Amino acid sequence: MTQPSKYYPQPAVPVIKKEPIISLPPEKLRVDTVGQVYYFPVNDIVRIQSFSNYSKIFFNNGNNILVAKVLARFEELLSPAPLEKLEIVHFVRIHRSHLINKRYLLYYIPGTEAKVCLVNGDKIPVSK
Repeated sequence: MTQPSKYYPQPAVPVIKKEPIISLPPEKLRVDTVGQVYYFPVNDIVRIQSFSNYSKIFFNNGNNILVAKVLARFEELLSPAPLEKLEIVHFVRIHRSHLINKRYLLYYIPGTEAKVCLVNGDKIPVSK
């Protein structure tokens, strides 16, 4: 009489490796210029203004930089992905030539020539 084997085959179970938890740096915006690539913290950007095929980025420390990128590209980069609807949108295009960070919005002036005032004193026209 043969004795039963003590080995019982188990069904194959895929091994799932857990990725280590990595703390990510603050959200940054990559900006390419001639000869250099900058990574600016998104929270430091007050507004972006369009100048034809160029855009000027204004920062909360008073500095600004002119880059060869259209405003629509920045609008695309700074808006949340379609699947991330729960994420709060902080950048809004208020005019065809202006994209502002709502964190720096101070007040709104309604009327036929509506404007917004930002904390740095800039008054930006608002499109109808």
